[in-house]
Amino acid sequence: MRWEAMSGQQKKNSLVFLPGVAFAAPVGLKSLRPISRTRDVVLEGTIETTNSQIAKFVERMIEDLEEDPWMPPLFTRGLRRGWGGVWPAVADASRQAAKRLSDWPSAPELDGCGGGLYTWARAKLLYSLRPADKPFMWVAQQPLALAWLGASLCPFYFVSLPPLALLLLFIDKSDEYQLISFIALVKAE
Repeated sequence: MRWEAMSGQQKKNSLVFLPGVAFAAPVGLKSLRPISRTRDVVLEGTIETTNSQIAKFVERMIEDLEEDPWMPPLFTRGLRRGWGGVWPAVADASRQAAKRLSDWPSAPELDGCGGGLYTWARAKLLYSLRPADKPFMWVAQQPLALAWLGASLCPFYFVSLPPLALLLLFIDKSDEYQLISFIALVKAE
Protein backbone atom coordinates (compact mmCIF):
# COMPACT_ATOMS: atom_id res chain seq x y z
CA MET A 1 0.00 0.00 0.00
CA ARG A 2 1.31 3.47 -0.87
CA TRP A 3 2.12 5.87 1.98
CA GLU A 4 -0.25 8.55 0.64
CA ALA A 5 -3.18 6.10 0.54
CA MET A 6 -2.77 4.96 4.17
CA SER A 7 -5.03 6.20 6.93
CA GLY A 8 -3.60 7.91 10.01
CA GLN A 9 -3.74 4.73 12.13
CA GLN A 10 -2.11 2.66 9.38
CA LYS A 11 0.70 5.21 9.14
CA LYS A 12 1.19 5.10 12.92
CA ASN A 13 1.33 1.31 12.91
CA SER A 14 3.86 1.25 10.07
CA LEU A 15 6.41 3.50 11.78
CA VAL A 16 9.47 1.79 13.20
CA PHE A 17 10.95 3.25 16.39
CA LEU A 18 14.39 1.95 17.24
CA PRO A 19 15.35 2.18 20.92
CA GLY A 20 18.21 4.58 21.53
CA VAL A 21 18.07 5.92 17.96
CA ALA A 22 16.51 9.29 17.25
CA PHE A 23 14.85 8.32 13.96
CA ALA A 24 11.40 7.20 12.97
CA ALA A 25 10.96 5.80 9.49
CA PRO A 26 7.95 4.48 7.66
CA VAL A 27 8.32 0.79 6.94
CA GLY A 28 9.27 0.24 3.34
CA LEU A 29 10.51 3.79 2.76
CA LYS A 30 14.21 4.47 2.35
CA SER A 31 14.22 7.98 3.82
CA LEU A 32 14.62 8.50 7.55
CA ARG A 33 13.12 11.50 9.25
CA PRO A 34 15.47 12.82 11.95
CA ILE A 35 13.87 14.42 14.95
CA SER A 36 15.01 17.71 16.41
CA ARG A 37 17.17 16.10 19.11
CA THR A 38 19.50 14.61 16.51
CA ARG A 39 19.66 17.92 14.69
CA ASP A 40 20.58 19.69 17.93
CA VAL A 41 23.38 17.20 18.66
CA VAL A 42 24.83 17.60 15.16
CA LEU A 43 24.50 21.39 15.34
CA GLU A 44 26.21 21.54 18.73
CA GLY A 45 29.08 19.39 17.45
CA THR A 46 29.50 21.61 14.40
CA ILE A 47 29.50 24.76 16.52
CA GLU A 48 32.04 23.34 18.96
CA THR A 49 34.32 22.21 16.13
CA THR A 50 34.18 25.63 14.49
CA ASN A 51 34.78 27.44 17.77
CA SER A 52 37.76 25.22 18.62
CA GLN A 53 39.26 25.83 15.16
CA ILE A 54 38.91 29.58 15.62
CA ALA A 55 40.44 29.41 19.10
CA LYS A 56 43.41 27.35 17.85
CA PHE A 57 43.99 29.77 14.97
CA VAL A 58 44.02 32.82 17.23
CA GLU A 59 46.22 31.03 19.78
CA ARG A 60 48.75 30.25 17.02
CA MET A 61 48.72 33.89 15.94
CA ILE A 62 49.35 35.06 19.51
CA GLU A 63 52.17 32.52 19.90
CA ASP A 64 53.75 33.78 16.66
CA LEU A 65 53.58 37.33 18.01
CA GLU A 66 55.17 36.20 21.29
CA GLU A 67 58.04 34.62 19.38
CA ASP A 68 58.71 37.83 17.46
CA PRO A 69 61.77 39.45 19.11
CA TRP A 70 60.61 42.96 18.23
CA MET A 71 57.15 42.57 19.76
CA PRO A 72 56.90 44.21 23.20
CA PRO A 73 56.08 41.62 25.89
CA LEU A 74 53.60 44.02 27.46
CA PHE A 75 51.60 44.02 24.21
CA THR A 76 51.54 40.23 23.85
CA ARG A 77 50.55 39.75 27.51
CA GLY A 78 47.71 42.25 27.07
CA LEU A 79 46.64 40.55 23.85
CA ARG A 80 46.59 37.12 25.50
CA ARG A 81 44.70 38.46 28.53
CA GLY A 82 42.20 40.25 26.29
CA TRP A 83 41.67 37.17 24.13
CA GLY A 84 41.14 35.02 27.22
CA GLY A 85 38.53 37.44 28.52
CA VAL A 86 36.66 38.01 25.27
CA TRP A 87 36.68 34.55 23.67
CA PRO A 88 34.23 32.79 26.08
CA ALA A 89 31.62 35.50 25.42
CA VAL A 90 32.20 35.35 21.65
CA ALA A 91 31.95 31.54 21.62
CA ASP A 92 28.73 31.67 23.66
CA ALA A 93 27.24 34.32 21.37
CA SER A 94 28.09 32.23 18.30
CA ARG A 95 26.38 29.20 19.88
CA GLN A 96 23.25 31.19 20.63
CA ALA A 97 23.15 32.74 17.14
CA ALA A 98 23.53 29.36 15.44
CA LYS A 99 20.76 27.87 17.59
CA ARG A 100 18.46 30.78 16.77
CA LEU A 101 19.05 30.18 13.07
CA SER A 102 18.44 26.46 13.45
CA ASP A 103 15.05 27.14 15.05
CA TRP A 104 13.68 28.64 11.85
CA PRO A 105 10.69 26.70 10.65
CA SER A 106 11.19 24.45 7.68
CA ALA A 107 9.60 25.26 4.35
CA PRO A 108 5.93 24.34 4.11
CA GLU A 109 4.90 21.27 2.19
CA LEU A 110 3.45 22.44 -1.10
CA ASP A 111 1.74 19.15 -1.96
CA GLY A 112 -1.14 19.48 0.46
CA CYS A 113 -1.68 23.24 0.17
CA GLY A 114 -4.17 22.97 -2.65
CA GLY A 115 -2.51 25.86 -4.47
CA GLY A 116 -0.35 23.81 -6.80
CA LEU A 117 1.40 25.97 -9.38
CA TYR A 118 0.24 29.27 -7.82
CA THR A 119 1.64 28.36 -4.40
CA TRP A 120 4.94 27.21 -5.90
CA ALA A 121 5.32 30.33 -8.09
CA ARG A 122 4.40 32.63 -5.21
CA ALA A 123 6.92 31.03 -2.86
CA LYS A 124 9.64 31.01 -5.52
CA LEU A 125 9.18 34.70 -6.48
CA LEU A 126 8.78 36.08 -2.96
CA TYR A 127 11.75 34.12 -1.63
CA SER A 128 14.00 35.11 -4.52
CA LEU A 129 13.07 38.80 -4.10
CA ARG A 130 12.79 39.14 -0.31
CA PRO A 131 14.25 36.25 1.66
CA ALA A 132 14.31 36.64 5.42
CA ASP A 133 17.44 34.57 5.93
CA LYS A 134 19.74 35.62 3.08
CA PRO A 135 21.74 38.83 2.52
CA PHE A 136 21.25 41.24 -0.38
CA MET A 137 24.24 39.84 -2.28
CA TRP A 138 22.51 36.45 -2.42
CA VAL A 139 19.42 38.12 -3.90
CA ALA A 140 21.60 39.93 -6.45
CA GLN A 141 22.84 36.54 -7.74
CA GLN A 142 19.41 34.97 -8.25
CA PRO A 143 18.36 34.79 -11.94
CA LEU A 144 14.67 35.22 -11.13
CA ALA A 145 15.34 38.33 -9.05
CA LEU A 146 17.58 39.80 -11.78
CA ALA A 147 14.98 39.14 -14.48
CA TRP A 148 12.24 40.68 -12.34
CA LEU A 149 14.41 43.72 -11.55
CA GLY A 150 15.35 44.21 -15.21
CA ALA A 151 11.73 44.03 -16.34
CA SER A 152 10.44 46.30 -13.56
CA LEU A 153 13.09 48.97 -14.23
CA CYS A 154 12.31 49.14 -17.95
CA PRO A 155 11.02 52.64 -18.81
CA PHE A 156 8.08 51.37 -20.87
CA TYR A 157 4.86 50.71 -18.94
CA PHE A 158 3.89 47.63 -20.91
CA VAL A 159 7.18 46.04 -19.75
CA SER A 160 7.46 47.38 -16.20
CA LEU A 161 3.82 47.06 -15.14
CA PRO A 162 3.40 43.23 -15.29
CA PRO A 163 6.18 42.47 -12.76
CA LEU A 164 4.65 44.94 -10.30
CA ALA A 165 1.17 43.54 -10.87
CA LEU A 166 2.52 40.01 -10.34
CA LEU A 167 4.18 41.09 -7.10
CA LEU A 168 0.93 42.73 -5.94
CA LEU A 169 -0.89 39.50 -6.74
CA PHE A 170 1.60 37.39 -4.77
CA ILE A 171 2.17 39.43 -1.60
CA ASP A 172 0.19 38.74 1.54
CA LYS A 173 -2.37 41.54 1.78
CA SER A 174 -2.73 41.13 5.56
CA ASP A 175 1.01 41.74 6.13
CA GLU A 176 1.66 45.46 6.66
CA TYR A 177 5.38 45.15 5.93
CA GLN A 178 4.78 43.62 2.51
CA LEU A 179 2.17 46.25 1.63
CA ILE A 180 4.33 49.21 2.71
CA SER A 181 7.32 47.72 0.93
CA PHE A 182 5.27 47.36 -2.25
CA ILE A 183 4.00 50.95 -2.03
CA ALA A 184 7.56 52.22 -1.53
CA LEU A 185 8.73 50.16 -4.51
CA VAL A 186 5.98 51.57 -6.76
CA LYS A 187 6.73 55.12 -5.59
CA ALA A 188 10.45 54.62 -6.25
CA GLU A 189 9.77 53.60 -9.83
